Amino acid sequence: MSVKYETNWDYYYNKTHRKLLSLLGLTGNLFLNREIGKYIVQNANNLGSLIEIGAGSGYLSNLMSEKFRECFILDRSKFALEISSKRAKKAHSILCDVFEFNKKEEFDVVVSLGLVEHFNEKEMQNLISIHIEIAKKDGCVFILVPAHYKKREEVVGLPSMIRKFGFQDAFAEYKIEDYLKKNNIQHIKKYLDFIPHYTWYYEILRKIVLFPYLLFGWNLEFIVHKEKGSHVVFFINKKK
Repeated sequence: MSVKYETNWDYYYNKTHRKLLSLLGLTGNLFLNREIGKYIVQNANNLGSLIEIGAGSGYLSNLMSEKFRECFILDRSKFALEISSKRAKKAHSILCDVFEFNKKEEFDVVVSLGLVEHFNEKEMQNLISIHIEIAKKDGCVFILVPAHYKKREEVVGLPSMIRKFGFQDAFAEYKIEDYLKKNNIQHIKKYLDFIPHYTWYYEILRKIVLFPYLLFGWNLEFIVHKEKGSHVVFFINKKK
């Protein structure tokens, strides 16, 4: 990651409140993680091995470790891995900078959530290539980033957001799509998470939708009439 936008993820994940919230299962977008998890299982060519680049909350890897024969989490932050491993107990941790990872290791599925947008355009392109390189010749890649919104352009540039999460490219959605098209990489683009972000009623609406979803599996996102979700996933099937 560029030095200008460097974020101390060890410091971020080592905070006491972050550890506590994680242990209580209150970190991460539970709704989004379950939806992307379903999408991965439905579209993967093989449920053999999966690697998640970027530890995050460990929620997705925990779900996937129940579906895949082997599950791995790669992150350069030891504290991030410690937290995610407590949730995803069956997943194997890999402490490594993704740009230094052994490209000869291959997996049936390579996935990252909310990772690629933290890099400048050149690094972003390199990172996309790494995703594809470490996927087996008949493997799949899933890259999820926040969708572009005008409001997001303003939010990611706030000093408080930069201090907390480092650099985020509000145009990552379009830059990823442009790179894939220019390099003739076949892909499917799908929007997820239709609960509107950056609004005062977001948390209220999120909870209204979340509880029936977790308890009964009911997806009530239809109450929000939006054509574009708050997140977008790029699905690359190398077999095709």
